[in-house]
Amino acid sequence: MNSCKPKGIVNKGSALAVPSIQRIDPALRPFAHQYDYFSFKTKLDYEDGRNAFLFTANIRIRQDSLIWVSITGPLNIEVARAIISIDSVKIINKMSGEKERYPIQYLNKYFPGEVDYFLIQDFLLGNPLAASKAPCIIDSTSDVTQFTQQDAKLKVVHHGNIKNYTLQDVLLKDILVNQQLDATFEDYQKVDSNAFSCARNIQIQRGAQLIKIKGEVYKFRAHEPLEFPF
Repeated sequence: MNSCKPKGIVNKGSALAVPSIQRIDPALRPFAHQYDYFSFKTKLDYEDGRNAFLFTANIRIRQDSLIWVSITGPLNIEVARAIISIDSVKIINKMSGEKERYPIQYLNKYFPGEVDYFLIQDFLLGNPLAASKAPCIIDSTSDVTQFTQQDAKLKVVHHGNIKNYTLQDVLLKDILVNQQLDATFEDYQKVDSNAFSCARNIQIQRGAQLIKIKGEVYKFRAHEPLEFPF
């Protein structure tokens, strides 16, 4: 994949001794997939009631280590770049050159509950989300199975097809505050012996604000070593 000429390369991270997939509830684990490296490009349609944008995101993942994101706007001009590590989010405004660094909790503005790197990684890969440690209650109806976890603060609901182990949707709802995330997963394409969702619809409710994001993946690769210029 093409990228801007980097001033420096980030290509190492402290990968976990125990794969993050082990954090996912055993009942949901068959829906999860791991790749040492994974990259994809997606067209995104963003709307929040005040602003609306069309842009492209180029995303690269090194399993349990780094997530790299490059955002391009019209005329294929890169406007922002970010890198997410285990404990931080770093962002560069490519138009102004301004750089910012935040703790990983910065992403709580989009994800209900206690966000961490692995939640973001699993969400991007279309894996089940290990957002709650509550027991998983299973309810099966024909091909669709509902997996519900709920504790004092967070409710997590997944729906999946147990015949081909593909997720249909996920709900994250903070019970204490008015915040929730709904995401649907469609248009599955084969990756190795697995399937990757190439069409996503995401709604994020934060108080009175509703953010809508529609994603259409048009290119993806697995296992190919990647660089993470920043």
